[in-house]
Amino acid sequence: MPTTDRTTSKTQSAAKTAEHLEGSEEIFEASEEDAGVIIHSAPEDQTVSDTDNTSTNSLMASDTENQDQAQKIRKRRKRRRIILRSLAALLLFLALFVTYELLISRYGLKTTHYTIETDRIAEDIRVVHLTDLHDAVFGKDNSRLIEKVREQDPDVIFFTGDIFNYKQEVKVDKAVSLLKALCGIAPVYFSYGNHEMPLIQNDGVDLKTLFEAAGAVVVERSYVDTEIKGQALRIGGIYGYCLPFLYALETGREDETAFLRDFQDTDRFTCLLCHMPVAWIRQHSLYDYDIDCVFSGHVHGGQIILPFAGGVYGPDMGWFPGKMAGIFETDESTYHSFRKDMKRWAQMYHFDSSDYEGEGTYRPSRLILSTGLGNTDKVPRFNNIPEILVLDIKAKGGENKQRE
Repeated sequence: MPTTDRTTSKTQSAAKTAEHLEGSEEIFEASEEDAGVIIHSAPEDQTVSDTDNTSTNSLMASDTENQDQAQKIRKRRKRRRIILRSLAALLLFLALFVTYELLISRYGLKTTHYTIETDRIAEDIRVVHLTDLHDAVFGKDNSRLIEKVREQDPDVIFFTGDIFNYKQEVKVDKAVSLLKALCGIAPVYFSYGNHEMPLIQNDGVDLKTLFEAAGAVVVERSYVDTEIKGQALRIGGIYGYCLPFLYALETGREDETAFLRDFQDTDRFTCLLCHMPVAWIRQHSLYDYDIDCVFSGHVHGGQIILPFAGGVYGPDMGWFPGKMAGIFETDESTYHSFRKDMKRWAQMYHFDSSDYEGEGTYRPSRLILSTGLGNTDKVPRFNNIPEILVLDIKAKGGENKQRE
């Protein structure tokens, strides 16, 4: 190859190399510029990142708040469920309690024992007092009632009226059957209540003949002098309010007073069967008549008996009348105060006050009040189990107490 050609070739190669190097420098310079941009742009990227962090924190705080709110809602719902379940349980309990009390107050049967002491007899006497059956049935043909009475081993049985319900299909035959069965246990004395009287007076039914044919002794403004376990007793009965003497004069009930004064005129131990108790409790008739024991019913113990409140309603005695069962006994202090009040009242209204002159002779009188066995179905008995009342009259002077 000639020398000139070689020189030319080298020159061209050098030129290409130089161009390549210049391109490399431009690329390097461009890279440096780009790097400057990147380095320069770094603070702006950091600001974006901070903003993102703030947003994230806000979202996290919002999520926490939402979670707290959701938790509060869950707690409120839980409390609401607990309250609703508690109310439901309470309502269920009340429903079961009411149902139980209604059933046991209609179909249950209990005996209540009382004891009194007196120096007017020498031998103990046990009385079973029944009242206000109102067509109730305890077992087939009242077999449960009859057997329960038999278990008490009474010396005498008193029945103070309302054996059936008037204005319904009067079940006289069932009453007769029951009295006949009771007479097989002990002597039975029967006095009328407000459901027998209209049947006698309005419908002309001769209950006295029917009941005495069953073996019972019917006492209506009448009495029987008899002996129970060798003890002299006078047993009588009257359907009436039996107001004190002066009240009776004022209200035209002198006939009741006449019977009661005749009844008390004896040395025998006196037992009076009188369906309605109101005057004996409220008008102090126990202090006006010299009667040892008065047996009554009529008020059904207040019919509905509430805890701590007692009976809700008593016929002739109004709402929440107070004590509606058990034994009511006189005391000597009230006896003397009563006599003074009656004397003053008699003189004020120009009545005869001779009965209240002087101190008088105090002798204890008692009202024996049973809650009875049934009701008229207008209002059901509640918390008021049908009762067989058992009274033990002890042959000693002493105090009145309930026997276990």
